[in-house]
Amino acid sequence: MVSEEDIIRFLREAGGEATLEEISSALGIPKYGPNSAYAILYALKSKNIVERRGVRWALIEQGAELSETHKVGHPEDARPIIEGPAAESMGKPRGLGAESLKEAILVPQKYHRAYGTTTGFKTGTFLDKLFLGLDGEPLNGIPRSAQILVTGPLGAGKSLIASEIMLRAASYGCRVLYAILDDVWRCGSGTFDLETRIRFRAERLNINWDEISERIHVLNPSDINERFTEDYRRIIEERGMEAAIIDPINCLLDINDGWRGRRILGEIIGFNRAHRVTGIFTMHANARYGESIEHSYPAYLMDCITSMAPANLRVSGIDVDVSSIRGIGELRILRILSCRLCGFDGRGILISIGRDGLIHTIECEG
Repeated sequence: MVSEEDIIRFLREAGGEATLEEISSALGIPKYGPNSAYAILYALKSKNIVERRGVRWALIEQGAELSETHKVGHPEDARPIIEGPAAESMGKPRGLGAESLKEAILVPQKYHRAYGTTTGFKTGTFLDKLFLGLDGEPLNGIPRSAQILVTGPLGAGKSLIASEIMLRAASYGCRVLYAILDDVWRCGSGTFDLETRIRFRAERLNINWDEISERIHVLNPSDINERFTEDYRRIIEERGMEAAIIDPINCLLDINDGWRGRRILGEIIGFNRAHRVTGIFTMHANARYGESIEHSYPAYLMDCITSMAPANLRVSGIDVDVSSIRGIGELRILRILSCRLCGFDGRGILISIGRDGLIHTIECEG
């Protein structure tokens, strides 16, 4: 059986770092699953022995030697330290030593080697102008590596924005994972499927579909389960995805076992953050949800919440049903509700959805 020491020894012989594929092939173990290369590497990462550097796993010099208390053959052999009456009842009283306590406490560094800065991930849409840097100027993109939730009622245009971001980001050279949970990507029966619609949209945006299609990877699961999560991780790991779009996450929240869906969503978001993947999630919400969305479970996990809803019209102080006025029903208001990574312009942007399915901003004077 392959142990943690075996992987550390291989990494040393490989010059200190290697890809998951290289480790798996050299040691003859699967990349994912129980007793896999990924599982053992993740256990070493939790002990600060290895770290991720892009698609490679590298030894951390100060943690390259395993202490006696940390030597285990496989991740599942590790046992948590249990104190107090519970430990005594189990016949394994163990205290938290000084060294373990030191490792558990994070102390702010006086001299950090580099300060993290917020950079923009260019989407090519009007969202790029809404996020602001520390100087108050547009970030020229959404916050890189952020997990962004786009909410709104059915028909608000959330999927249109998501697909446009995918197309434009791919046209800029980015690799994008597109996970569709409530539509069919490809049908062999001649149906006007999502792939065909996306291709037509690319043509309307003057984007070369043949050129960008190699940078787009699609997940269209028939069922939301652990296989979906595993496939998601493998694509991110092996293909080096820079952005991931999940449209919509309601399918996760509506799973019979609600906690299972929440766990899957939480794992995906945590995985995105660990791999510096910019995540964009859409979620259907009622038109008159007020501020309740900001206190929902999905919003709690996200770095940024964006709202997209039909525009309201007032004439002489009277509310007007916009659906009764030709053309007005295609107007939407998009605004950022919150962002914990950078500043933002909280004023709403008026947009319209054209007959061609494209989104256009409407400039208003004053």
